[in-house]
Amino acid sequence: MLEPIKPEDIKQEKPSDNRIFFVIPFRALNDKKLSIQRMRALLACCSYANHSGTLFPSTERLANDLGIAPSTMASHIKYLTQRGYLKTVNNSYTVGKHAKPRMVIYDPNNPPDDDEYTQLEQDHREKEQEQKAIAEQQAKLVESMQSKSEVLAKPTSLYRVWRESTLKRFGVFHQYEEDIYLELSHRYTVESFKKATQGYLNSKGSPPASVKVMLRC
Repeated sequence: MLEPIKPEDIKQEKPSDNRIFFVIPFRALNDKKLSIQRMRALLACCSYANHSGTLFPSTERLANDLGIAPSTMASHIKYLTQRGYLKTVNNSYTVGKHAKPRMVIYDPNNPPDDDEYTQLEQDHREKEQEQKAIAEQQAKLVESMQSKSEVLAKPTSLYRVWRESTLKRFGVFHQYEEDIYLELSHRYTVESFKKATQGYLNSKGSPPASVKVMLRC
């Protein structure tokens, strides 16, 4: 007997990497103290930097990109920071797992300012919170306009209704077809699906081939 696919079991496709080029500090080209490994570490950091030179990936992510141990990557980052190529924004909040925002220092004579970054970060966070509050208010408004019986069903809820109905009527069940139940969930509430299912099954003398037939209702 096949059970419904749980959301956590659905494999998420890895987003494509659209990076084509990135900028590195020119002085690194003539820095003879930079080994090949540390140069690669610098390149990895710069590949994540935005237009202001800020990057957010964790040490684990950078290490994974280079195929090295996180502890080795941490050592490279420490060295690059001491050499003046990177700067960790220590007074900012932690991003993700063990990750603080870092900044690439392109010009040592004009390093990035912590206060300026902190203000930009605060503005960004306030904007995110504002957008989140608006979305929550909109969701509450929609929910208040719908009674419980009018709320569209979840795909797995529709599958359970179909499975129980076919087991009771014919003693059989069908495979969970994620795409189909997802499409049905945009059209049915649990109650309306029960009615449509019951009406269809009562008119059949043999087990239906699939829930696909409900798409024609």
